Amino acid sequence: SARMSKRDSSEGGVSAAKKSKTGEAEAGMESEELQAQYDKMVAVQEKIEKLNEESSQEVLKIERAFNVRRRPLYQERNALCKQIPRFWLQAIMHHRLFAELLNEDATSSETLEALKHIEEIDVEDFEDLASGFRITFRFSENEFFTNKELFKEFKYGEDGELTVKASDINWKKDKNLLAQEEDNFFSLFSPDTEEVEIAEIIKEEIWPDPVKFFMGHAGDDDDFGEDDDDDDEEDIEDE
Repeated sequence: SARMSKRDSSEGGVSAAKKSKTGEAEAGMESEELQAQYDKMVAVQEKIEKLNEESSQEVLKIERAFNVRRRPLYQERNALCKQIPRFWLQAIMHHRLFAELLNEDATSSETLEALKHIEEIDVEDFEDLASGFRITFRFSENEFFTNKELFKEFKYGEDGELTVKASDINWKKDKNLLAQEEDNFFSLFSPDTEEVEIAEIIKEEIWPDPVKFFMGHAGDDDDFGEDDDDDDEEDIEDE
């Protein structure tokens, strides 16, 4: 009886060991199968990412081609805008952000007076559209600065680092609006600030259709205050 018990115990131990090895083998096979599935999934995802990259490159090619076609139309539009008094001032002022910025500006009356001299605004994407853009303001002769042209350039390197270039504003004596109020519209042209929000609003919202903003048809952006519009129009008429 004792021998039987020992044999049963021995057989039980062998059986348990076999089961353990079988379980490990099955677990190993399952792990290998899961790894194989994972590897396949990663391979498919890499193909998707490659296709997405190719798609992005094709979109950029198309956009570049259309930018070339848009360019003469932008130039024609600018020539027509110059024939309308204070066109760009009105277009800018009909955007809520700029209206609020000027309302908070301690030198708002002088800033408005300076902005009346904008003759032309131009926005140019770099050939590699993802690398940045340049905004140029052209002015008629005025009492504030001698520049005929002010620009701000935003360029992104391959590592995503932003480089900013801007015009030095040649202020006339006692007419430096930034000396009186740092948070001024003309801070857009400061080379010391990398603030891209204002520039992007001009580029993405106003520049594509400034006529809409000039007419006050820019959705909710035209309801910041009808009285302000009337005041601006009176100033224009007075000029």
